[in-house]
Amino acid sequence: MGVTALPDDFNVMTARGLPKPQVQVITTATDLAAGGMLAIFALAEATAGGLALGRYDLVLTDAAITVSGPVIAVRFA
Repeated sequence: MGVTALPDDFNVMTARGLPKPQVQVITTATDLAAGGMLAIFALAEATAGGLALGRYDLVLTDAAITVSGPVIAVRFA
């Protein structure tokens, strides 16, 4: 069976013993506070901390950061 369309879901998996990650879908300019590891996944052209991101680019940080554009932000506490 072949793939006929792009997927419309996004899975975040962690080890069972870890706290559940916090997941946000962000579409406008948003300031994200420091605290834990933060993964920012670009759904289309976006920016993170002034860095231009292309579709499907990923940024990992533990610092406060401003994001703009359609992204998924996952915080691991």
